[in-house]
Amino acid sequence: RNVVLFDRSKERVYLAQTGLVGAPDLPNHLTAYTLVPGETSLAAGKDALEVVFESPEQGGVKLRKTLTLQRGNYAVQVRHDVVNTGTAALSPQLYVQLVRDGNAPPGESSFYSTFTGPVVYTDASKFHKVDFKSIEKGNTEHDKTADNGWVAMVQHYFFSAWLHNDKAPREFYTRKIDVNLYAVGQLFPLGEIAPGASKQFDSVLFV
Repeated sequence: RNVVLFDRSKERVYLAQTGLVGAPDLPNHLTAYTLVPGETSLAAGKDALEVVFESPEQGGVKLRKTLTLQRGNYAVQVRHDVVNTGTAALSPQLYVQLVRDGNAPPGESSFYSTFTGPVVYTDASKFHKVDFKSIEKGNTEHDKTADNGWVAMVQHYFFSAWLHNDKAPREFYTRKIDVNLYAVGQLFPLGEIAPGASKQFDSVLFV
């Protein structure tokens, strides 16, 4: 049977989110984005579909998210274009995160246990599991900074991950964000963006 990963229902919360921080009122994952007119289904004979979402202007910034889905490929290319529409230079940070409830996947066997939860990977510490109980207690041990690595949410045979393959400074975080709701993510400094200028940042969302 098909397995649903990303979901927001009474049974499950499991989301991929992105946004900006570093100044007041910047577009984040709670901002209402507008779908830019264009194709929204992969037509027969086509190998790729590009879907674009655009935020309203907030805090002197407009954020444009472009998702490129390829036929037969679980890796979604995600491009963020950050446009400074204000009159002062800004130095925002971009976050990419996975949010999930702490419940076991439906249908999990009672005869053997499998890990469900966040993973942080860096070249220094390799594959590091972080269980939900540790996040709940505020007792997590994983690399907090690196110029490489990725984050994932794992459940038995299935996982999602945020990947950025270029060497670039980043922070890793795991946190409780609500009752029985947890996040794992990365935070990337984008550097200074002058008024009228823009900056592009590319990531991969593997699902």
